[in-house]
Amino acid sequence: MNRYTKLTGVLAIAAMLALAGCGKQEGTEEQLDISAEEAVMETEETGMKMEEDQTEEAAVHDETKDTEISAADLYSEGSNDVLVYRLFTPETEEEKVPLILYLHGAGAIGDDNITQITGTKDAASFVTEEMQELHPCYVLAPQLPERYTAAGESPTDEQSAKGWTDEEVQAALMGTIQEIARTNGNVDMDRIYITGHSMGALGVWGMIAAYPDVFAAAVPISGLWDGSVDNLVDLPIWIFHGEKDEVVPVDRETMLRDRLEELGGNVRMTIYTDEDFAAAGVTDPHGANVPTYSDQEMFDWMFDQKRN
Repeated sequence: MNRYTKLTGVLAIAAMLALAGCGKQEGTEEQLDISAEEAVMETEETGMKMEEDQTEEAAVHDETKDTEISAADLYSEGSNDVLVYRLFTPETEEEKVPLILYLHGAGAIGDDNITQITGTKDAASFVTEEMQELHPCYVLAPQLPERYTAAGESPTDEQSAKGWTDEEVQAALMGTIQEIARTNGNVDMDRIYITGHSMGALGVWGMIAAYPDVFAAAVPISGLWDGSVDNLVDLPIWIFHGEKDEVVPVDRETMLRDRLEELGGNVRMTIYTDEDFAAAGVTDPHGANVPTYSDQEMFDWMFDQKRN
């Protein structure tokens, strides 16, 4: 059964239950001489039955609603010794398909293994029916545990503030990609893409700096990086940022672009203006992820890239 149409059965059940409350038949003439007490009892029983029907109908309605909005139907759960993750597996007959590693922002830190794919629409943009018809792909969406982040400005240990750039986290991400490739024989290891927003974009820069020969393309959004980019000259990178971003000022990535251009790197950058954000319905200057993950040109460009 197609994952995108499997709700039909649930909707049919809901419709049947709705009709059930209307299916009562009036009594025959012989029933008109029943006592007042019997009439009251029958009325109470009828009311109880209708209430049960309504409760059951409401339960199915709630289940239908939850199913419609839950990304859990499309992403399976997984974990390793370091973190939990969600994995989307494409339904395709193609011999080799790419994999996207998506790194979430600070709002999804934790271990519930759901917020990273439901907290924003980012992860959902990769797995729509339309997108998968154009570009079938695996999508790996890990969730960063809180222990790898700083609590305010007082990290509990030297590792806690590193987030996605922590060496243990990076090694776990690489190990997970390799495990997925071993388990699913059709992962194209020459087309591993990485993207993320805000803290996730910092993770993108950290991962490609640590493993420059692994990825075929990178799309950091509203990010920053204080390390060197000199080893990223050959990697296709498309940077996205809001012109008036106050959380992460745009110059944190224009300086990276400038350095890569100076080195002859394969880099491009889109800087969103207020007008661009308004057209996309974005009011947060840090919200460059919204128009980016709705940009078909970006997806087409990314999926065209292949590791040298």
